[in-house]
Amino acid sequence: MEVAAYMINMASSITIIGSSELPYQKTLGPEIGKVTMMMLEERGVTFYMNDAVAEVQGENRRVKPISLSSNIQLTLPKSLIMSLYMRTNITDVYCAGDLTSFPLKMAKGQNVSIGHWQIAQAHGRIAALSMLQREVELNTVPFYWTVLLGRTIRYAGYGEGYTEMVLKGKFENMKFLALYLKNDEVVAAAGLNVEPAVSVVAESLAGGRAITKAEAE
Repeated sequence: MEVAAYMINMASSITIIGSSELPYQKTLGPEIGKVTMMMLEERGVTFYMNDAVAEVQGENRRVKPISLSSNIQLTLPKSLIMSLYMRTNITDVYCAGDLTSFPLKMAKGQNVSIGHWQIAQAHGRIAALSMLQREVELNTVPFYWTVLLGRTIRYAGYGEGYTEMVLKGKFENMKFLALYLKNDEVVAAAGLNVEPAVSVVAESLAGGRAITKAEAE
């Protein structure tokens, strides 16, 4: 999505193929997914969602037309499962970044895979300390953002599998704070044009202070 937004004024046409119904659906939810899709569609970007690449062929070092099939889903690459010290199951081998699946403390130790530089940076620090025999457990709250056409959506926490959303503001006004709840507690937040609200949620999650549904409402 970010690459598409960056290339809008450079490419003659842009097409995005996604295996989900909406962009960012698992992370930000369908409502915000619709907002991001609308932002790019208004600038001429074409979407093929609920679809997948079935075949890619090359000839003379050029990619031939890509075949799509609505009945075929892309298989995500497997990640490497890490410890809280960013160790693999092989002695003296460490890993950091998008390739990893790691236990996230704020998600009660659930193994998660998050592709963002903030997490990779946290991984790298813990891995380096482990190599120096200074064992420090990974304990970070995911905080990342995406910039689309000059608008920044910020996100904090880990909301996959959320069961409810509390919305402050309106999606259509491009100004909102979405609070994602699980077991009647806020597990993540996403916002557009409402800073520092997302940062405040991140601080609460980092401090281990639960934000209840009643407080969110």
